[in-house]
Amino acid sequence: MISSARLNFRVLRVPYALWSCRPHFFKAASTKVDKEKMQRRFERLVSLLRRVERPHLESFECFGTMHTLPLRAKDAKIEECSDETLAYFSGFFDGDGCVTMASKSGRIRLTVGQSVRGADILVRLRSAFGGGICRHSDGCGLQRPRLQWWVAGKASKRAAALLAKNSYMKQAQLQIASHGDVVTEERIQVAQQMEDLKARNHVPENFAHMSWPYFAGFFDAEGCITVKSYSCSLVLAVAQVNPFVLKLLHRFLHEQGLEGWKLRCYATPMGDVATLSCFKLETCKSTLRQLLDCGLDLKREQAHIALRLSRDNHCKIRESLFDLGGQQSRYRSLDHRGMQRAREIHLMHTRLQTCRNKERSEEMEIQLRQLVRDHQAQHLQSAGSRIGADIRRLLREGAWIKPLEAR
Repeated sequence: MISSARLNFRVLRVPYALWSCRPHFFKAASTKVDKEKMQRRFERLVSLLRRVERPHLESFECFGTMHTLPLRAKDAKIEECSDETLAYFSGFFDGDGCVTMASKSGRIRLTVGQSVRGADILVRLRSAFGGGICRHSDGCGLQRPRLQWWVAGKASKRAAALLAKNSYMKQAQLQIASHGDVVTEERIQVAQQMEDLKARNHVPENFAHMSWPYFAGFFDAEGCITVKSYSCSLVLAVAQVNPFVLKLLHRFLHEQGLEGWKLRCYATPMGDVATLSCFKLETCKSTLRQLLDCGLDLKREQAHIALRLSRDNHCKIRESLFDLGGQQSRYRSLDHRGMQRAREIHLMHTRLQTCRNKERSEEMEIQLRQLVRDHQAQHLQSAGSRIGADIRRLLREGAWIKPLEAR
């Protein structure tokens, strides 16, 4: 039983948190930066944002047409695809696709999930391979509503066979799926095979020729385009827990004369992660041009914006890419003032490394630490204001706040 005092406190927390979403809430820190205070306010708003439930997703717009969910498999109209388009789909499926088998029925399904902003690719998959599109989740907090393309039965056999032709990471899984639903006697064995093929240390046996359409699809699914905050430079990156396909892409890109791409492995608490990345501006732009010519779709607008990057429009281009990016980094990215502070810190750090005067170095270290503290606090202030604006916008669009769970 919850006491009346605790219950009243829980009821009052939502109005207080909503009041903290107002734009003036963070102005108190403008004269004197208090990082701890900003951190507490920021965490309170993040907690509130996680409780914001978005409206029930009943339809979505794609290619200028409004579609009512769900789109049924029996209504799908399948169109023939070129070899380049099939290679693109194989790359995208290697990045975001999934092959599953129902343990009780042995039914094989191919699925691809995307946020509602990526609905175009799901409609294209349905036109190429059949299947249906359904609502996967309505979205909550940072997460946008998600859709899922799926195909099963006879259509999944055809889809798996076509996707397997150009696949690397999931070719073996697709070959299993191309045989159709699994009979009772083989389900345990197939389930174990699928588990082994999805392991992070799995080494595929496919050594087919890599292609630009495949890379375009894989980059659409797993790639990232960003602009550095303190310099006029692009960053293209693709990360995977299994480095096999990144090794093939690294070799392919170097064969194409794009030697600015580097492959690195990092140790994380969840295991090793491999990253294929490029920081050289001209190499990044050359890569994006090739990807655009070979079918880049979901990140097409981002790529066109990135190709316009110059010293004169650095801030504008970065903010444009930021608006088109995913939600996960929305509150980590720096605004215009944050970019200016980051440049000051970068410049101070560079000067400190070249300073040979001991007394001057100590003064610069103190200044640098102060700059970093102020930067961190002001970034929390900016991110908090952004969260507040997002919460107010979502509430205007019909979202609501879940009540606190009783403990």
